[in-house]
Amino acid sequence: MGIAETLAVGAGVLNDPALTDKLPAALGETLLMVGWSGAATIVLGIPVGLALHTISPVGLRPVPGLYRPASALINIAISLPFVMLVTLALPLVHLIAGRATGWHATVFPLTIATFPFLARLVEISLRSVPRGRLEAGMLAGASPIRIAWGIQLRETRPRLAADVTVALISLISCSALVGVVGGGGLGYLAISYGYNRFRTDVMVVTLLVIIALVHCVQVVGMRIAGRLDPATARPQPA
Repeated sequence: MGIAETLAVGAGVLNDPALTDKLPAALGETLLMVGWSGAATIVLGIPVGLALHTISPVGLRPVPGLYRPASALINIAISLPFVMLVTLALPLVHLIAGRATGWHATVFPLTIATFPFLARLVEISLRSVPRGRLEAGMLAGASPIRIAWGIQLRETRPRLAADVTVALISLISCSALVGVVGGGGLGYLAISYGYNRFRTDVMVVTLLVIIALVHCVQVVGMRIAGRLDPATARPQPA
């Protein structure tokens, strides 16, 4: 295929109503579902991860009898396939919201699928805080809550930013899968207007948009993590 034919094909793809009309709306729906579920994931995942670490055998207040079942529940939630979770959650979503399609209905299952994953990442990151700093806080008379929020979370801010970035990337991936059940967004566009209609060009363009979105989230997240890292923020010697 020559240059002229390639340009003609590219122009045809860009002028396709399935892309010019549907793609912006689908991208907006994906951003909305990822934004709302991402905010809920952060609000739930970080405190749950902090609580898990606190009651773990290496935490400030070890409670093995509570930690073991809580950790097992987190493992089950992480290992449950997302498509199965969405299918199981749809009746509940329909009962609560009155509908089981569209991006609004995906926020709940996306949050349920992702916040346990973030909680586990947060728990692992909190283990990197040196035990000596925690003991120094306890000797200074700080309460466990003050130590948790003022020392542990503060010391692990760069890692927490990276954890949130990984969780958001996972959310984007899951948001594409909800298109299988009519959840809207880029995944629904790729399936309905690409796969079901044998339009490879629509699928390829949609995939490229998803890849670009993941790349943007990763770049922004890593830059935030770098700015929060005292080692990188400290001026380097000449």
